[in-house]
Amino acid sequence: MKLGLVVLNYNDAESTITFLNNIKDYKKIDKIVVVDNCSSDNSYSKLKELERDNVEVVQTEENRGYASGNNFGVKYLSENYAPEFIIISNPDVFFDETVVDSLLECLNILPDAGVVGCRMNCLSSIELPIAWKLPRFRDCLIQDSYIIKKIFGDPLEYKCEELKEEICKVDVLPGSMFAFKTDNFIQLGGFDEHTFLYYEENILAYKLKNEGFTNYLINSCSYDHMHSVSINKSIDSVKKRFKLAFQSRLWYCKECLHANTMQIMLLYVFYKIGIFNYLVYKKITG
Repeated sequence: MKLGLVVLNYNDAESTITFLNNIKDYKKIDKIVVVDNCSSDNSYSKLKELERDNVEVVQTEENRGYASGNNFGVKYLSENYAPEFIIISNPDVFFDETVVDSLLECLNILPDAGVVGCRMNCLSSIELPIAWKLPRFRDCLIQDSYIIKKIFGDPLEYKCEELKEEICKVDVLPGSMFAFKTDNFIQLGGFDEHTFLYYEENILAYKLKNEGFTNYLINSCSYDHMHSVSINKSIDSVKKRFKLAFQSRLWYCKECLHANTMQIMLLYVFYKIGIFNYLVYKKITG
């Protein structure tokens, strides 16, 4: 088998159904595996109704986050169908079949390719980067400093002139949609399951770079990303997102950057200040 695709669902069957209806007839995708990440609603039963020859729906025993859920799907595909390449995609994206062709071509002609993605058109009000630089320790501190980022900008962003080539070398690609060679991903251990929702791409990019791989952004094709946004804007949900991001950032700093005790303490301080700054900023700006 040449190509498989993994899409992860959690309590969002409608988006996943729309996604499947868009891609189910793409000839280049041999098998689509939908992983229901132990949804608390009736997503699994709804999605099972869409099974066909090239679409399978499986379910995890518990929701352990993005990394674990996608690893589950990759493992299932690999053990049952052994595809040479795999695409991982969010359900809230749209791409046409020419994008699949471009991803496969890039993986075939570039032997050092780690993960390969294309330009993301973000259709929500939230601006998301199409690629970014691997964070250094000081960058991790700034990621928790909402006001500093607002004033001075994000040090992880690529400048426009750095991403002008048709195919660009980049550090990190967003996990909303990218492709890779199955054997390489599995040999690296897949996504780090110590993370739940953030920093999976950074840790994967770090491991790929250490093994001599390069990540590539294809500028000649693109996909649309709706980026589902929670309606809940409560302080509790904001605090939860900050906490999840901090826990993943802390793990990245320990495992990839080998942060010492003093640096860990600094991370905690910037995390606490960052939450306060964010809430103050939102209160002032409404």
